[in-house]
Amino acid sequence: MRQEILIVDDDKSVCESLTDLLQGKGYAVSVVTDPTMAIAAIDPQVTGLALVDLRMPGIGGIELLQRMKSRQPDLPVVIITGFATVDTAVAAMKYGAADVFTKPIKSAALLSQIQRILSERPKCSALPEDERIVTSDPRMREALTLVERAAPTD
Repeated sequence: MRQEILIVDDDKSVCESLTDLLQGKGYAVSVVTDPTMAIAAIDPQVTGLALVDLRMPGIGGIELLQRMKSRQPDLPVVIITGFATVDTAVAAMKYGAADVFTKPIKSAALLSQIQRILSERPKCSALPEDERIVTSDPRMREALTLVERAAPTD
């Protein structure tokens, strides 16, 4: 099954550029320009990765990252921003971002990272559905996410 990349950015030109880039490399793409609609756009069976803008009206990227991770802890989320700071990057990684990219985005670096993230993702979800740990406790989800990220490493 082909994994879809969800783009969440209020700037339509950024969405168009990313869509062209990703579709040109064979990825299925879904675009949401209203961050309040992003959670509903995630399909756990299809969405393989989310690219989320940091600054959007209503819900910022860090808050959206937290909401996405609370609903689907194993979803890789990459933050994209034109306003990168060390504090922003640290906050994004603290809340589970797979990476942070600054605009203008270097296409080759983004594509390489997306390929790496998606190729590693099935290893994290290798257990059959009935053998996975299911919890609603945010601390437990955070611990399980950490375990899943560490599992494929030495």
